[in-house]
Amino acid sequence: MKQKPEIRSVTTIAKGQLLAIEGVELQFPNGKSATFERIATAGPAVMVVPITDEGLLMVHEYAVGTDRYELGFVKGRIDFGESPEAAALRELKEEVGLGANELTYVREMHGVPHYSDFRMHLFFARDFYPEKLQGDEIEPLAQSNWRFDEIDDLLYHHQINDPRVLLALCLVKKWLKD
Repeated sequence: MKQKPEIRSVTTIAKGQLLAIEGVELQFPNGKSATFERIATAGPAVMVVPITDEGLLMVHEYAVGTDRYELGFVKGRIDFGESPEAAALRELKEEVGLGANELTYVREMHGVPHYSDFRMHLFFARDFYPEKLQGDEIEPLAQSNWRFDEIDDLLYHHQINDPRVLLALCLVKKWLKD
């Protein structure tokens, strides 16, 4: 494996509430230097795929990036000092009003690793019980149930444009085969 470049300095170029743009000055092992820009986030997040006996529970949520409602899974930021597992269980309760007795860690995902430090931990959840927590959603999230035999159709659904959701669907499909 190649030796990675040394980070010489990091400068904030612009900053918002959730994101900052940083200039990262790098020194490469071959002697060349360069400044890359990256999007720095407010910390890691979780995505939870609720799996019922019949299929998948999905949510419809407004996405400002596409200016429309997108179909996806429960997701949210990990609060300071909170474990990914605790955040996943909290987000389930906030977004769909369910607690889970079974939570399985699947993997860490990076949205755009070349340009952002954003990390998301993916979980599968099963064996639910009703429990609602007040969340930070501006409006209630509509929910829809999808049968396992509809996963292939979901991979091409016009309201799913997030590659993390597509990856989660592929991993559910693989999990079902195993």
